[in-house]
Amino acid sequence: MLEKLAEIEDRFKEVEQGLMDPEAVLDQKKYRILNKEFKELKKIVDAYHAYRRVLDNLAQAKSIIADESDDEVERRVAELQRNVNLSRNIQGDTTTTIITMNVIIPLFLRIGF
Repeated sequence: MLEKLAEIEDRFKEVEQGLMDPEAVLDQKKYRILNKEFKELKKIVDAYHAYRRVLDNLAQAKSIIADESDDEVERRVAELQRNVNLSRNIQGDTTTTIITMNVIIPLFLRIGF
């Protein structure tokens, strides 16, 4: 699947270059076709990049967990839980707590906290 998405990304780059070609600008029919394809491929390529970021973040998180002792992981989880509880007490809003967890945990994993 990733290989096919990489091929789509390559085609996207080709189309992008084609849109910058002076010939394409002069040929309005060709330009419209390229522009339509560009818009369609951009959605796929953007999703592909987001997916790759998720895969990279997951690999980084797994690496961090593998490098730390169980005690260290438990200490960090407990600290995150205290932060979530503090947020819940301050805000009193479940939505805020979920957002806080969704922001704090990836951030802490990214910076290696």
